[in-house]
Amino acid sequence: MSHDKYRILIVDDSPFSQSIIKSSLQEDRFQVVGTASTGLEGVEQFRELKPQMVTMDVTMPDMDGLECVRRILDIDPDANIIMISSMRDQELVGRSRALGVAHFLQKPFPPEELNRLALDILQKREQHQHDAHVFAELFRQALQDSLLALQSAPVTLSELSEQESEYASQGIAVVIGITGGRSGKMILDCAPETALATARRILRKDDVDDNEMRYAVAEIGNIIAGHGVSRINDRTSIGNLRLTSPSILFGKVGIINPKMIGFRTTAQTGEGPWNLLVGFGGVFGGR
Repeated sequence: MSHDKYRILIVDDSPFSQSIIKSSLQEDRFQVVGTASTGLEGVEQFRELKPQMVTMDVTMPDMDGLECVRRILDIDPDANIIMISSMRDQELVGRSRALGVAHFLQKPFPPEELNRLALDILQKREQHQHDAHVFAELFRQALQDSLLALQSAPVTLSELSEQESEYASQGIAVVIGITGGRSGKMILDCAPETALATARRILRKDDVDDNEMRYAVAEIGNIIAGHGVSRINDRTSIGNLRLTSPSILFGKVGIINPKMIGFRTTAQTGEGPWNLLVGFGGVFGGR
């Protein structure tokens, strides 16, 4: 984990409130990299400064804080945001959390409460990112071992790389949900010709029809996901992860996972490449 100061952006139309929030943050743990007095300034500074956390007022002259939150989350769905306002009621808190706000703090607040909340949110985020990489590596190993066992032929894997929120399928994608201690999703993707050649090899026959090919791809995905989840359950403290039934998508469609920390690896086989994408959701509510 990083021991550098966490970078904070303060969005509040009151210079007095900006000063209070800034002075409340421990100088040895946090660095205020910017202050904004309007929602538009907040969005622009978030895009430019890329802070690790934003404190957000509710009422501003050009837009309300919730609209500013929406625009920031459009830029980065993983943005960490604490709402800080003199108003705090169940409807406002509920709407904030539904958008993806991490916490709601009412003015005035004890400085130690802001520091505790900010550290807790940011450190959990770091831990979650670390866990997501560990889990993806276990899925990567499951991909190699499963394809090797099914095909009895060499499999070469690429290193893990971070996956953007949108992915363009090669033609056939198996999508399997991950439930339990962490929510997530696995996608196994290949071209139709790769799927057909692989099904022929595994079934040891040439006359494989479309249904047999689809069933084969779905079961390959199910096996890889099962091995990946089993390794996570056995080797980490998360435990109790389970899988949903596989869904199959056809065509070169775009698959979007905007709120997941995702990783990708490619397995090169004699029948063609298989892309594996695995992602896990955030640590707050629906994020």
